[in-house]
Amino acid sequence: MKYLIGFLIFFNFVFADTQYGICEIDTLDTQSAKECIQRVLKKDPKNIQCIVKLANLYLRQGELSKGFELIYEAYTLNPQAVQKSAVASILPFALKISALKENALQEENPNAWNEIGDSFYDMGVYKEALEAYENSVKIDKNQEEIVLKLALCYKKVGQNYGALENLKEVIKLNKDNFYANYYLGKILKYSFQDSGNATKYLQKAKELLQANENLVPAKEYPQFLSDIIFELSK
Repeated sequence: MKYLIGFLIFFNFVFADTQYGICEIDTLDTQSAKECIQRVLKKDPKNIQCIVKLANLYLRQGELSKGFELIYEAYTLNPQAVQKSAVASILPFALKISALKENALQEENPNAWNEIGDSFYDMGVYKEALEAYENSVKIDKNQEEIVLKLALCYKKVGQNYGALENLKEVIKLNKDNFYANYYLGKILKYSFQDSGNATKYLQKAKELLQANENLVPAKEYPQFLSDIIFELSK
């Protein structure tokens, strides 16, 4: 039996490497499947079915940018085939992101990177958003709102030092940024156990908010203020 199983596994690899139009990889683990498809594409780089399957594997692993690049590549080769494929439902978004990325790279356009970042941020895909905002800030480091979003992305992916440093950069750009003071106070208190400096930033956030309620959406004002008061009372 073990020899039969071994033969079947071997057969699946060979079949995937030789039958370009089918590319049977369903029995393989993700990494083996990717390697198998990549071997096929070395021999037949315009194999739409395999490009789409490879894109799907990257998407399933959370590597959205790479997945979208492959979808865009397949679409430029055969639009009709991709429109009828398993990735058809996300094709418009993939094309939008790919076009923005191309523009951002060609023209060093921070706004294009920001739009990519915002698209991923709104989806809750913080790793991809972080990369886009990083590229934007490399072009123009004086974007207060984008540096703040970058800080929040670092926090979302669990990189507290990255969040801390970028929040400090926002404060350098504008010491009266409410969100930067608020989040800096929170992260210092809970991620770095620095209650002294945390209190300083939270107090600043409280003063800013009480002086101008319009700094935050009206429905969020009570929550922010009560949370700050609570933190300062502890």
